[in-house]
Amino acid sequence: MKLIITRRQSNLLIKEAMGVPKPIEFWVDSLSSLIKDGLLMLVSSDDTSVFFDGSDVQEKVSSLGWSPSSEKFIKFPLAEPKVNLKLVVVPDEEIKIGDDYVNNASFDTVDMDIREATFDDGVTRPLLVGGTINLELSIPQSHYDNVTFVELFDDEIKPYVEAVLFHELTHVYEFYNRLLNSSLDPSFENLSSTSSMMNKMGLVDDWDELMFLVYLHLSFELNARVSEVYGLIRNKNIKTKDEFVNFLKTSRAFSYAKRLRNFKADKYYDDFEVPKENIDRIREYDGKETPIEEIKEIILQQLVDNWVVSYKQLVDDFSDDESISVPKLSSKVTSSPLNFLKFWEKRFNSAGEDSIRKISKLYSLL
Repeated sequence: MKLIITRRQSNLLIKEAMGVPKPIEFWVDSLSSLIKDGLLMLVSSDDTSVFFDGSDVQEKVSSLGWSPSSEKFIKFPLAEPKVNLKLVVVPDEEIKIGDDYVNNASFDTVDMDIREATFDDGVTRPLLVGGTINLELSIPQSHYDNVTFVELFDDEIKPYVEAVLFHELTHVYEFYNRLLNSSLDPSFENLSSTSSMMNKMGLVDDWDELMFLVYLHLSFELNARVSEVYGLIRNKNIKTKDEFVNFLKTSRAFSYAKRLRNFKADKYYDDFEVPKENIDRIREYDGKETPIEEIKEIILQQLVDNWVVSYKQLVDDFSDDESISVPKLSSKVTSSPLNFLKFWEKRFNSAGEDSIRKISKLYSLL
């Protein structure tokens, strides 16, 4: 028997396989529509911000087809998130690429409740209630003065807003699935990411770049980036492979993936720049003109040691619960800066290659 599926069904299956969760698309469309409503409200106001509480958002999504019995809700049971929209007026020349329109975006889950609820299918599952979507848009001065920022949203800003909504909602969706499958125990990914954020101190730029790549290579962040690219693609009139390739060249997610794939431990080590104040401090302490390569090794080893202390502290915190299996870190990895870098090189390269492959396959959805 031959199985025949429609083009739409095929696209849905492809999106799922590439890490673009189907259930969040409804929320992206609904929130995008709500954001335009907010912009329309600001047209006749001197305010530059508007806040929608949970009931406002729920009324909007219900008007667009949300219901507790829908498959979209059952697979991603989110209800009553709040939306905080803010405009930041900037000089026209500050907007150079589409990503510049989105100054900041986040889904703050601090005020989100997780409740047990019995759904219409009779199954009791967790229900996500609340949370706050924060969105800060940069509006060129001329469009703000001429009150044409709603038209600008329709013409240019919307794809980038929807891209970040896909990104943030993918994080929440994946958290929900881990919650559903009781897989929230700390993994090496979770602990290494937290350790890296704790050690991104703004003192050594090259080290902060490495810490950012540690976060960037995590599977949940890569999946969110794929969703982000899909959010852009679906709003672009891309018809040929060449147009798709040119689009990728301007994609932030694709450039991040290339940074991961192309990372080389030896090059990073050779190019690592030690801030002048650190050089002066070590040479003053040594009382001699300590060679720069020796200083580089000292600084990098200190940074690696600090990272390890943070990681081990997190391990110790979780180890108090004997029911949780906590991943250990090999002493060989941290025995020298170069070993540490080579450990991440393999992970970065693999993650970058996987991300590029998934993003490139989005062409099949066009």
